[in-house]
Amino acid sequence: MKYCHALLAVILFFLFGCLMIYKINNTFPNELKIATADKLGAYYYFAQKYQKVLKEEGIDLKIVQTKGSFDALKHLSEKDVDIAFVQGGTASKYKDKNLISLASIFYEPLWVFYKKDLNIIHLSDLKNYRISIGAKGSGTNELCKTLLIENSVNNLNKLYSYSNEEVLEKLKNNQLDAVCIVVSAQSKIIKELSNLKDMELMSFNRNLAYKVKYHFINSIVLGEGVIDLYENKPSSDKKLLVTTASLVVRADFNQNLQNLIIRKVEKIHKEGGFLDPKGFFPSIEFVDLPISENTKAYLQNGPSWIEEYLPFWLFSFIEQSLIIVLPLIPLIIILIKMIFPSYSLYIKHKIFLYEQKLYNIEEKVDEKLDESEIAEINKLKKSIERDCIVYFLYTQTYYLLILKLYVLKKRLTEYNNKF
Repeated sequence: MKYCHALLAVILFFLFGCLMIYKINNTFPNELKIATADKLGAYYYFAQKYQKVLKEEGIDLKIVQTKGSFDALKHLSEKDVDIAFVQGGTASKYKDKNLISLASIFYEPLWVFYKKDLNIIHLSDLKNYRISIGAKGSGTNELCKTLLIENSVNNLNKLYSYSNEEVLEKLKNNQLDAVCIVVSAQSKIIKELSNLKDMELMSFNRNLAYKVKYHFINSIVLGEGVIDLYENKPSSDKKLLVTTASLVVRADFNQNLQNLIIRKVEKIHKEGGFLDPKGFFPSIEFVDLPISENTKAYLQNGPSWIEEYLPFWLFSFIEQSLIIVLPLIPLIIILIKMIFPSYSLYIKHKIFLYEQKLYNIEEKVDEKLDESEIAEINKLKKSIERDCIVYFLYTQTYYLLILKLYVLKKRLTEYNNKF
């Protein structure tokens, strides 16, 4: 009987383990997809960094290149990707209420490069010139259109929707007069544009006006020589307008994965950069969408000790186990209350049968007995030891039976020795 119970326990444990493995495999995919822009931008650069840190947790992050923020949001809404880099001022114009921001992660300045022989002080001076405003579907394209129209630079101008790669080629072939681009200061294309000897970076002297007019725009000062000290690029301090890049997910994105990503992102961005203050990012400020409650809790309280010291898969396993087990506790208690009295009755009945057999043998003590009765007592003792699964409530009864058998066996042996 005890072997049956042991086997049943093993089977139940095995089934529970299979259930947990199945649930975790379906809850926490080992592959995620992130939408970025082209390879020359900061989105792609940081996505590669995220790949490395998530690989340590057994998650393979696939990079999906898109035309820009609007295109990335479309991919996210259609569930083609799990995470998207989105430029500030973009997401609020995209009509999908099922999206949330994990955090803003770095500043993205608006860079306006123009030919040095042009007299450009404000955006309004770009009238009648050939301007690249970023690829269609990108946040850059949308922001540049908004700001240029505000400065009466509209579609009557020659506005081109070139990607970052195309911009460099067009400038070298003298097919553009100015470039508007929104990227991180660490992006490769900024260094390449700065190295073009016939190009100059515009300073936004009316930066305060833009900050007042657009809630998602801030401003910073790019110091002289920050991009290249040796070449002294830029040659003087420049006032730049900045938006912030954010990580956006769907509202149903797993909370544990949200926590994991924020933890990893914080390690990468907390040291700051050329323009990003140390310890400021990731932040819940400067986002267009509702912020994740998980991000709020994490940035306010930090990671829990169990998240800090346990691998992600083990922490997730424990949490999912508790999710399954805790709701079952009331049911288990009810089952115990129902089953235990029945099992108690079963044990008492079994003990009664053994006592009956013992009584029958005891009645024969005064008779002439042979070795078969001794053998029967030994057999009965083994049967009791094998079949009686002893709980603390029945320990006394169990040992009392064994003691009676021992005494009876001794009496029978002494009785037989007299004859």
